[in-house]
Parts: sequence; structure tokens; C-alpha cells
Amino acid sequence: MVFRMWNILPLCAYKSNKDLSSRKSEHQSQENQAAWRAKFPIAVIDDEPFAPEVNLRSHGYEITSIGDVKTVNEVAKYSIVLCDVMGVGLHFDKTHQGASLIEEIRMQLPGVVVIAYTGSSFGAAPAKLARKMADVTLKKGVDISEWKEKLDQAISNVSNPYWVWLRMRLRLTELEIDTKDILKIEDAFVRGVMREKSFEGFEKILLSVDLNANARGVLQGLTASYIFKFFSN
Repeated sequence: MVFRMWNILPLCAYKSNKDLSSRKSEHQSQENQAAWRAKFPIAVIDDEPFAPEVNLRSHGYEITSIGDVKTVNEVAKYSIVLCDVMGVGLHFDKTHQGASLIEEIRMQLPGVVVIAYTGSSFGAAPAKLARKMADVTLKKGVDISEWKEKLDQAISNVSNPYWVWLRMRLRLTELEIDTKDILKIEDAFVRGVMREKSFEGFEKILLSVDLNANARGVLQGLTASYIFKFFSN
């Protein structure tokens, strides 16, 4: 009665990310590995040709080389970003180069996996920042088997809504969004994934909670992202 009077739901009525913890994508077991890999578009940010591209394509990965970018929004339609440390990110910070771009992607699109790679030492300042901000760091010349291992792990992560929301929730916490509002947003996201309600409910809840500009941008980036569309299918 009290809950109804104040229009507040008991905590047990909310869905949480725990409800997704045992949920794995059902698609992978139904398709061969190459077809599964092809479902997750990968962007390569490099000012030079990406040497492993042809080989990785032959294993089913959907890779697009897009050169340098001017805005983070240019990678929102990709689930994974491979980013060179040197020679890119010049529209963000010419000193830290690719590392500055990786940092912006992580802040604005936390649901995207970023793999940094470089042909130089990871001891240089840009490389140190890239190692800190990226999900994975690799040397350019690593064997194709290592690329495959890292990309398959990245696909396993981005196809798992539990993992994606952990990243989103952490970012919202960093942006000091009220815990009650995070709970409401998480409930709407989980219900959308579980098909109890459409993701239309998730988009509506964003209009009713108190968000600062950065947090709203992060959540709008999620709804515009490829991986959000993947969960909606």
C-alpha cells in the first residue's frame, strides 16, 4: 500500500543485470564460426594499410578500414574498434594521437571493445595511455592466431548484454548519476533484452530520469550503436 501511494516499486520488482548473468547469446550455437564472426562489424583506424585485414577476412571477420576519424560517432556503428596508436587521433590530441581517440571512445561508447596496436614500443607516452584505456593492446607483428584469439574474445564480450551493461553502469557511476536512476535505466535495459518489453521502454525511461549532458550522450550513443540494434533483433 505504501509503495502504491508513493508510486515507488519495491526493489524486488526491478530487473537487474544479475538477471542476464547466465544469459548467453543463442545465435552462436546455431551458426558456423565464420557466419557468427561476420555479425560483428569491426572498424580499423589506421593511417596505413592494416596488414592482417585480408587474412582475418578469410576467417569470417567483417573488417572495414576507415582511416582516421574526426568524431567518435563515426565508430558507433561498429562493435569492435582496432586502433593504431601512432598517426591517428590527430583531431583529438596530436600529442597522444591514437591514445586520445581510444580514451574518447571509452568515455562516450563504453559498450564498444577497443584493441590498440602499435609497431613501436609501449613505453612511449601515447602507448602508455593506450595500454591504460584500451581493452587489449597488441604489437603490430603478432601472429594471426593471436589476432583471432583477441577478436573472438571481443565478440564474446560485445554479444553478451550482461558484459555490455556492466560497462555502461560503470560509466554512469563515474558520471555521478544517482543510483536510483541507474536502477531504473538498468531495469529498462534488462527487460528490453529479455523481451518482456521492447527497447522502446528503455528509450522512454531516458526522458524521465535526471541525467547530465555527458551521461545522456553515453546512453544516446548506446541506443544509436550497432550492438544495441543487435540486442533488439
